[in-house]
Parts: sequence; C-alpha cells; structure tokens
Amino acid sequence: MSISSEQYKRIIYWFNKGNELSISEGAKSYNDLSALRTAFFIYKENYRVLRKAIQNYYKQPEILKEDSVRRWRRQRILIKDFQNSLTSAWSFVERYKNPKYYLKDTFHCFFKELRNFTVHKQILPLLSVSLHKEDFTEIRYETFKRENFQKYLENSLKEHPNRIGYEKALSYLLSLQKDKSLNEILADYDSKISKYYIDEVRNIVNTNYENLMKFSTETGEVHKHFPNHPITASKLRHLNYLLLKASKNQ
Repeated sequence: MSISSEQYKRIIYWFNKGNELSISEGAKSYNDLSALRTAFFIYKENYRVLRKAIQNYYKQPEILKEDSVRRWRRQRILIKDFQNSLTSAWSFVERYKNPKYYLKDTFHCFFKELRNFTVHKQILPLLSVSLHKEDFTEIRYETFKRENFQKYLENSLKEHPNRIGYEKALSYLLSLQKDKSLNEILADYDSKISKYYIDEVRNIVNTNYENLMKFSTETGEVHKHFPNHPITASKLRHLNYLLLKASKNQ
C-alpha cells in the first residue's frame, strides 16, 4: 500500500524526533538506568544458577558421602557457579560504587579480596560440612578452607600495609565462626547488593526526575506515530513505573 507525501513527511518528522530524544539528557539518564539494571541482572542470574546448583547438589545425599567421579563432577559445577556469582557480584559493585564506599565496609572488602584470590591465586577451596541437630536431622552446607585465603590476606597486608582493604577483609574473615556457611554469607551479600541496586535506581530517578519525565512524555508521543523509537514500549512502561514510584515518594 502506497503512502502519501504528507504521511511520509509525518513519519520522517517523528523518526527524527525520536533520534533527537535518543541523545537528550533524559535519554542519557535512562541509559544509566539500563546499564545499571543489566549489570545487576547479570549478577542475579548467576546467583539464581548458584542457588539451583546448591539445591541439585544436595538432592542425592548418598553421592556426597562417596569419593567418586560423580561427587567431584557435581562439586566442580558448584565451584564454577560460586565463582561466577562472586565475580559478577564484585563487578557490579566495583562498576557502580565509589571505592570510598566499599572501603568503609568490611563485608565488601572481604568479597573483593575473596574474588581476587579465586581469580588470581586458586579456585574457591570448597569444603562440605554435615551437622546433626538435636532432633537427629542433618544439615549440609558448603564452607571454604580459610587457611590459604588468610595467608594471602596477611601476605598482601605485609606487602601493602597502607591498603586498608586487605586489613578490613582479614578482619571480617577472622570474625567468622569456624566453618561458617558460605551459602549464608552469599545470601547476606545478595541482600546487600539488592538493596544497593534499589537505592541506586531511586537515586538516579530522583536526581534526574525532570529530564526523565520529559523523555518519557515525548517518547510516548513519538510512539503514537513511530512505535518502539527511541526505546521499546516495554522499556517505556518500565520507566513510567519508576517515575510513578518516585512521584509517590516525593
């Protein structure tokens, strides 16, 4: 079906309008939100896979008591998923948090150095623990062999005595009870990262509210004539949801 010259001009006008919006201040703020969301969900997906791997690891407890290929294959998968979760968690924090922030926090320092240790020195040295409660039920979880990691921190601190991150990581490690569940430590860190993500989204939206609102309104007008430009309809809905939440909190 052919279109008239007027229709063509209208299409070109709204297409160009979308292009202008794509380089506006509002678009820059929206791109910051999108990049933050993408990095966070990379981490969350790795953490989801890790939790599923842990569940699968304990589905056949009889295998865990064997010194067999089956057991070690499953543990290698678990180590890989722990490693991915650690790496993506720290990548997210490092990318979006000022170093002055995480250097104040022994928990962050611990995870930074644990990640560095497992990337540059050796794979995460997992250790399976089995405890029996008073009611004779069994609890199984993963912890890690601390000796080599502790030596790594102590030696690093000797070589770089002014790097407070090593000191705080070591302090946190020494504060952990013997055979502390790594599953629980990671769950606690997941809560911390998730809270940071929510706070950072709120901060970006509140700081750039007017620009984002203008971007949203004008993008809505473009969509009436040129759908999914400069962002898709689903992304626009998500932006409007964030703006609505922000307006209620103002």
